[in-house]
Amino acid sequence: VLVTCWEPLGVWFYRDSYARFSMAEYDAQRATNTYAHLTNYSVAKKAADFQESKDDTMWNTDEQLRPYLMSLSEDATDLWTQ
Repeated sequence: VLVTCWEPLGVWFYRDSYARFSMAEYDAQRATNTYAHLTNYSVAKKAADFQESKDDTMWNTDEQLRPYLMSLSEDATDLWTQ
């Protein structure tokens, strides 16, 4: 992903890409929780619930990311064709 502008938002995606998410939600009270800050597979695989959650931490463009982004805005359909 390349962000070229914040306002208005300009984002370029490689068509065959993926998004990776952390294993834990961020909590300011637990700032030392490595799993809430890093998305690195080598770190994430050490989490206790890795096997149950690993499929939720990486989204493929076509299967998960694009449908999710399109559900956020009616204008998103046009964005994928540009």
